[in-house]
Amino acid sequence: MIALGSDDDVRATSRSDSHVIDLGGACVVPLGEGPEARWPPEAVLEVGGRADLAVLPSDPRGSDTPAGQRLSALAVVRGGRVVAGRLPGSGARVGHDAAPRAES
Repeated sequence: MIALGSDDDVRATSRSDSHVIDLGGACVVPLGEGPEARWPPEAVLEVGGRADLAVLPSDPRGSDTPAGQRLSALAVVRGGRVVAGRLPGSGARVGHDAAPRAES
C-alpha cells in the first residue's frame, strides 16, 4: 500500500505502475489482530506498513458506534490481499491483491 487519502493526495504519491482503486467514498479503518473490524480500531494504518484494513460502507466516526462494536465491512484486506468481501468499484474480491485508496 502506497497511500490513502483524497484523489489529489493519492495522485501526488502514486507511481506510474501503481494500481489505484477508487473506493467511491467508502471508509478505511485499520484491523487489529482479531478477525473482525471493531470500533475504535485496535491498530494504526501507516503508509508503507502492513496493509491490514477493513473497507466500510460509511465512516463510523460520525455515528454513535459504541466502544468494542463489531463493524460490518464491505471488504477485509490482510497483508495487501482481499481475504473477505469485495472492494467497491474494482471487482477485487477474495484472493485479489489490493492497493486501496480511500476518500478523506
